[in-house]
Amino acid sequence: MTSRFPSEQAASVLWICAAATCILFAATPMGNCVKKNRSMTADSMREERRKYMERFTASVGLINQGATCFLNTLLQTWFLTPEVKQSIYKLNSNVAFVRELQNLFNKLESKEEKYIRTNELTMSLQLNVFKQLDIEEFFRNLINKLNAEVGQGDNILKLYQITMVQSMKCSVCEELVTEDCFFLDLPLSIFSPDSSSEIKSLEESLKMFLEAVTLDYDNAPYCDTCNKKTKTKTRYYFKQLPQLLTFQLKRFGVASNGKHYQKIHLQISIPLTLQFYKSLDNANEWCFKPTIAKVEKYELFAIWHHVGEYECGHYYAEIKCGNCWYIFNDEKIDKQKKKENSFRSKTAYLIMYRRQNSEKQDNNSQNCPRILGADAGYRQQHINQYSLES
Repeated sequence: MTSRFPSEQAASVLWICAAATCILFAATPMGNCVKKNRSMTADSMREERRKYMERFTASVGLINQGATCFLNTLLQTWFLTPEVKQSIYKLNSNVAFVRELQNLFNKLESKEEKYIRTNELTMSLQLNVFKQLDIEEFFRNLINKLNAEVGQGDNILKLYQITMVQSMKCSVCEELVTEDCFFLDLPLSIFSPDSSSEIKSLEESLKMFLEAVTLDYDNAPYCDTCNKKTKTKTRYYFKQLPQLLTFQLKRFGVASNGKHYQKIHLQISIPLTLQFYKSLDNANEWCFKPTIAKVEKYELFAIWHHVGEYECGHYYAEIKCGNCWYIFNDEKIDKQKKKENSFRSKTAYLIMYRRQNSEKQDNNSQNCPRILGADAGYRQQHINQYSLES
């Protein structure tokens, strides 16, 4: 799409012309023109260009090494999420991938380069740059890697950690058993439980996830009190809401013939805001339906898209910077139109919301360069729930 703002290339030309005029000529008291600032160094020129370009760019692009679009998507999102960026800067570690992550963020901050390479980071993470990984799985693994190897990554983990409770009530003895479950992102289906109908919106899918389900026959769990398998009603509910609330749309599933996996290209409506309410019956429960109790509000700020099929595809991010939305597609960065109350997407894969009472993003909202990238990679099915001990 064509932006009404000048591109980085145009901005560079404007800056060079302005800088040349200021450096070469200046009016003297006698009205003559003389050369000025001969001693301006290359470093000071770069610093002036950086300051000028800050007026026009939200960030700079990341070079795709072959199939590293999943990494670039995550990195741009983390860099433009102040809570995560500050947590990474605060890490005091000699672990190689942490140092390289901090160095990369410093380069993104300086904006001295038009595009930035991620070679040092991928080497420290021992990534095969020609094999695409599932971005949701990589997202969880990298946070757990920070937590395990650095011992200080818990701050980042806590930003995303969703604490849910699974409650199970036996229909025979009526004993209620609860267990805390931890998620970094919540998996939401885009089909009804019997696969007979499509889910139209993220809110509808979330309500379905929170509904009580009856487990019976082959699915009946074992009841310790009854000493046998019994018909049981189970449900999940939110116990603690995170600063950054993330949902994964389950776009990869088994085909109808049961012989292979496939990508599901259904459109789903995504709201710009979500609200959760404190339960009137349970002080430890947050509901997705209105009550007169305390409210937590969330605002959409990032979407990770996947285009393509199950065994090949490409990732890119939509991120809100200030009041504007941008697409970050490897080296290419484009400003987007303002989003309405909700919008529909058939490529959205991971969807991220921020608690509204958090600090506003400190990123500018100017225009960015346009350079397209694409790659292919492998997809795989995976489990969302993780263990803090793993």
